[in-house]
Amino acid sequence: MPPIPTGVELWCDLICPDCSAILDDLEVLQRRVELRFRHFPLVSHTWAVPAAQVAEEGRVQGVLWPVVHAILSGNDEVSSPDDLVVMAQRGGASPTAVRRALADGRHAGAVARDYREGRAFGITGTPTFVVQGPGGPVRLDGGRSQEGLVEAVEALLDVFAEYPPG
Repeated sequence: MPPIPTGVELWCDLICPDCSAILDDLEVLQRRVELRFRHFPLVSHTWAVPAAQVAEEGRVQGVLWPVVHAILSGNDEVSSPDDLVVMAQRGGASPTAVRRALADGRHAGAVARDYREGRAFGITGTPTFVVQGPGGPVRLDGGRSQEGLVEAVEALLDVFAEYPPG
């Protein structure tokens, strides 16, 4: 079996204030490692599922991270689909394509699949990081507190860097 590369997944609800609190830290991590974005929309946030669908449309358009950053930086201002379209446009996405994607639900399956996989893995809150290392995945739950969360991710990356591949 080939070695699994070290990597980091971020499980996120784009409307979650705790997720927006780590926005600056995400940029730090992205300079260090491939950060893979996964959806975990919480039922307590009315606009979480539409926001996730907008982000998926951003992924299709090649502007996932700029759209994620735009939504997270203004997530407390979302009160309609139009707000999400404006934020996606700030991130470089086509507003027309975003509106179509929201209207036809083309990304609902991808968002639901991420959510199911997250639940199966034991994720219950956001933000949650999953750091893949040579011994398997390590889950770091920031749903209760973000204090020291990114530092813990970086410490795991340092430890995993000590292991030779294979």
